Amino acid sequence: MISKFTEKRLKNLLNEWYISMGKRQLDLACTFKEKIDQNLPKIKKNTKLWMHYQLFLSRFQLLFENRDGLKALFDDLKKQEDNMSNELKYYLHFFSGLYEMVKAAPKNAVSHFKEAEKNLPAIQNKFEAAEFYYKTAGAYYLMKSPPLSVQYVSKAMQIYEHQFGYIKKVLSCQLLLAVNYIDQLRYEEAEQLFKEIIKKTAEMNDYNLLCHAYYNLGFLKATEKQDKEALVYFKKVLNNREFELNSPVSYLHCIYESVRSFFKTGLISEGKSVLQKGKELSDKVNIETIKLKLNILEALYTCEEDPYDTLQELVFELEKIEAWVDLEVLLEDIAGYYKNKGDFEKAAFFIMRG
Repeated sequence: MISKFTEKRLKNLLNEWYISMGKRQLDLACTFKEKIDQNLPKIKKNTKLWMHYQLFLSRFQLLFENRDGLKALFDDLKKQEDNMSNELKYYLHFFSGLYEMVKAAPKNAVSHFKEAEKNLPAIQNKFEAAEFYYKTAGAYYLMKSPPLSVQYVSKAMQIYEHQFGYIKKVLSCQLLLAVNYIDQLRYEEAEQLFKEIIKKTAEMNDYNLLCHAYYNLGFLKATEKQDKEALVYFKKVLNNREFELNSPVSYLHCIYESVRSFFKTGLISEGKSVLQKGKELSDKVNIETIKLKLNILEALYTCEEDPYDTLQELVFELEKIEAWVDLEVLLEDIAGYYKNKGDFEKAAFFIMRG
């Protein structure tokens, strides 16, 4: 047992740690963790504080896209859900959703976010609500549901825009809004917004947010089939070592899009080099979807013999894990490959998978 005074002090410290994570103040979040870890013996004596700590620890790891040990942690916490307050249930499902997002499983993430939303009123914090809306918007974007994504990100922006100290969150929301513009074919609006965000983040020296902006602008150019210009922006991300270390999953997404653009522009040697790095990183962070996608690109652009059987097998594997959004673009690439070879029967097979 610990005193009420100590409990309150530690709860406030945990909350300050969580607030720093919400604002993406990475160095401050690390400082708070060090301070809190010094108090772990006391925290472990209080069941509620200990659950808070474990949940916030999962959020801390997810901030740096680190999944180590999280499956076991969430499995253990879910067994205790019946004994949790509505506040803790909210955190459990919200962070579980974020975990699924890092695993590139947006459908599973949305299921958790729906459960979290039921308990959101227990938080009574508009900034937490804004963070929840923003993350939910991200999941709907990955599921190719622009109307729902825009609805949620707009709710988040309405909160952040009227508060001092949340400029990075506003910019993050604008990034998400801009990528939805891409899905809505509003390319000029998306590009203008990306360039505004890049200018502001460069002035703030926020390399992490800046890399996300560069990546998304590159993605826009690739979508417009301007792969050479896309590579200009992708390379800015690939050359950022800090982004690679602190955001390995986001970095890996950039590797995949870069490899695709390298190959589509005939830069096979450079593409192979980056692809190999991507395969090694995908093994390290254990993202099956991206590894399968990289294998498809490798088969499609580097095999000397007809890769039909290999491509079939890899497409079936992506279907098994319901990676429909990822398949949409890849099937178009594969069908185009066989059309160019005049093999319309094989092209038709992959068109029909779409």
